[in-house]
This record gives sequence, structure tokens and C-alpha cells, in this order.
Amino acid sequence: MVCAGEIFLELFAAVICPGTSEWSPSLGPGAGTSIILRNAPQPILYNGRLMVDWAKRSGLGRETLINAARTTVAAVTSLLLARSLKLPEFYWAPISTIVILLSTINPMTLAWQRFAGTALGAALGALIATFVSSSWAVYGAGIFACGLICGLLRVGSAYRFAAITLTIVLLIAHQSPPWIVALHRFIEVSLGIAVALVVTVIWREPVNETG
Repeated sequence: MVCAGEIFLELFAAVICPGTSEWSPSLGPGAGTSIILRNAPQPILYNGRLMVDWAKRSGLGRETLINAARTTVAAVTSLLLARSLKLPEFYWAPISTIVILLSTINPMTLAWQRFAGTALGAALGALIATFVSSSWAVYGAGIFACGLICGLLRVGSAYRFAAITLTIVLLIAHQSPPWIVALHRFIEVSLGIAVALVVTVIWREPVNETG
């Protein structure tokens, strides 16, 4: 006799994977039910039956879990370090860490781009804010100057980070002097970059297991 639980298991497989299962009750007591799932990714044997590895099928495989844990540890580490240094805008540290870790670009390459761009944007933004009153024309000139300087220094890939940093220094109201704001911004980003690079060395990115 085929038990009700075995019939339910077959029906469940047919609903989840329509057209991919066959049910053939074995003869004899205690023989169980044979469930064959065709065209299913990497089935595993469990209690005499072929079952689908639902974790990988749903996208929650080993690679996803490790990558999420790795990013979480790095971001929280950056946050705690930035807070311990009493940086006013500490959130830029974990943001930088996340940008480096989750980018498809080589971490060292992206870290250099972000470091150089932040340094340039912070310095130029502080210089402009110290001697010129902020306006849309001044801001536009600063963004244009960032592009020219990055080109002259052969660091064109850092232009986006320089422009972002200059925007923050010039357009966001701060109580501290421009040079202090620029310095804090540079320290926060540099801290996030450092944490990201350390994590990439001691905790390698998981290899994509496909096929």
C-alpha cells in the first residue's frame, strides 16, 4: 500500500515542477515510493528518493550566503571603527566598504580610483568653499575643473568620485570649516576602503558554483 504521505509528496513535486516528475509505487510493504524528477538542477538522494536542492534553485545557495555574511561583517566593522573615531558622518565608511566589496571591478583598482578621486574632490571643494561663495555657477565650474585635473593627472577613472566628493563639500551645509569637512570626508572614505581591502585579502569572495 502506498501511504498518504507518499502520495502527498508526489503531488507536491508535480505542483512545484510540473511535467518533470513520475510516480511509481513500489510493491511490497515498506518499499516506499520512487520519485524521479527530470530536468531538475543537481538532485540529491534523501531517504531513498531523489529530491531537488531547493536552496540553490531559489538562489539561496552557498555563494549567496557567504557573500551576504562577508559584506555584513565588513560593513559593520567599518561602522564601528568610524564611530569609535567619532567621525561626524561615519556612514560614509560602510558605504565605501560596500561599494568596493560588491563591485564587479577589481577591488584594488576601484579602491585606488575612489581614494584618488575623494582626495582630489575634497581638496578642490575645500579650496573653492574657502575663497568663493557657493552658487550654481561656482559648483559647475568646480565639477568642470575636477574633470580637467583628473585628465591632466591621468586618473580619469577617478573623476566620478572626485565630483561626488566636491558636491558633498560644496552643496551640503556644514557647521565646521570647509577644510575640516573635507578632511573628515577623506578619513571616512579611506577607512571604508581599508576595511574592504583587508576583507578581500583575509576572506576571499566565494567562487560561483554553476553547472
